[in-house]
Amino acid sequence: MSRQEFERNYGTIVPIDICHPCGALWFDKGENLALTPGGVLRLFVVINDYQPAHRNPLGSNLACPRCQARLPRPSRFCPECGASLA
Repeated sequence: MSRQEFERNYGTIVPIDICHPCGALWFDKGENLALTPGGVLRLFVVINDYQPAHRNPLGSNLACPRCQARLPRPSRFCPECGASLA
C-alpha cells in the first residue's frame, strides 16, 4: 500500500493508504468522513491515474494494516482499531 495525503476539513490533511494493484482504500477511523469534496475528487483522480491494466482481487484472509488484527468476513471493519477497508 502507498500512503497519500488528501484535503481534510478545517484545512488539515488526512493520509489514506491505497493499494493500487487491487484498488483497495484503507481509511482509519472516521477518515472517510473527514475528506473535503475536493479531497474526494483528488482521490478519484489518483485511483484512475494509477490503475493497472489488470486488478488483483482481494484475498480471503485480510489483516488490518494498522494493528494487524484479522478482519472478519464479510465485514471490512477492524474490530480492534475501528479502521475500514473501502
